[in-house]
Amino acid sequence: MSGLFGGGGGGSVQAPNPPKPLQIKIPQMEKQMVAADQAAYAQGDQYMQQFYPSLWNAQQGMIGQAYQNLTGPLDPSLQNTFMTNANVQSANALGGGNSTFGFGGGSFGGAGAGSSWGGEGSLARNAAAANVAQNVQGYETYNQGFMNQLNTLFAPRTFGGTPEDLANMFTFNNTQYNNYLNEKFAGQTQAYYQNQGLAAGQSASTTGSILSIVGSIAAAY
Repeated sequence: MSGLFGGGGGGSVQAPNPPKPLQIKIPQMEKQMVAADQAAYAQGDQYMQQFYPSLWNAQQGMIGQAYQNLTGPLDPSLQNTFMTNANVQSANALGGGNSTFGFGGGSFGGAGAGSSWGGEGSLARNAAAANVAQNVQGYETYNQGFMNQLNTLFAPRTFGGTPEDLANMFTFNNTQYNNYLNEKFAGQTQAYYQNQGLAAGQSASTTGSILSIVGSIAAAY
């Protein structure tokens, strides 16, 4: 007590060391999360194949076929169907002769011998091509929608942390480190003011001692 409030000592108060912040090693955590997800999915697949083989095969076949329809080339039989329908509709609308604008053969079919239906640049061929393109686009739209339904029904697998998980880990690390810095600053500030008070007490004690000595000398004379 005498060292703190004057009268000797001469020591200084040291700032306490706060505990080190708990920091998550995010790359290591991500590897562990990936390994855990892969193990869980592998067990789930093994269970499905063992106890529900028909359901498993149907699921895999449906997903594979939908992916092939969406990304692969158009099936030849389906392409022939689109072409046949388009030609029939164009012939019904524009006639069966040469439908090219200009001379010879007429504008809208019925040209007679030597005319070719749907020649290059003809209305009939252009209409058929547009019809096929429209059907193909509709088919692709259907496949995209069907794939979206499968994605909802059989959610695609994700391994490791989601963006939200990673954001939470970064936030946790920052919070722990900020708390550490705050505790360290608070300890340093407290030690500073304690040392300031200690110095003031020592100065007052020294001044009092000098005055006492001066007073004693004056009384002696």
